[in-house]
Amino acid sequence: MMKAVDDYMDLNYKLSVIPKKDFDGTEYFVAMYEELKGLEGVGDTKIEAIEDLDIAKEIWFQTMLENEDEIPMPRNYEEQKPVKMTYRIPVSLNDEIEAYMKREGISKNQAINLLVSKSLYEEHSLHEEQTIK
Repeated sequence: MMKAVDDYMDLNYKLSVIPKKDFDGTEYFVAMYEELKGLEGVGDTKIEAIEDLDIAKEIWFQTMLENEDEIPMPRNYEEQKPVKMTYRIPVSLNDEIEAYMKREGISKNQAINLLVSKSLYEEHSLHEEQTIK
């Protein structure tokens, strides 16, 4: 049974990022997790919306745990259990990751997950744009 915020932060919830238009026509993005109804992140870019959502998600998990409320699990959780990896990286890349985690005030695991997720999301978006053209 999970008890810590980090346990929930590492779970693989289904992410959606939707473009919206403000009253003046300015485009912005809303990020949300399918299983975590009502929890949203907003930003001028897709990445900013995801980062905002991750901050909100951590606070939401803390509040839910403090109130002993039930936290929804991701769909197909058994297939999405976190995988422990041993991976060697150059010292310079490790230094950049550590600087990022200190700047953002997050753990190394969260930093790596966020950076990899952002990169994969950007790659997926780029691939979709190329497919559409």
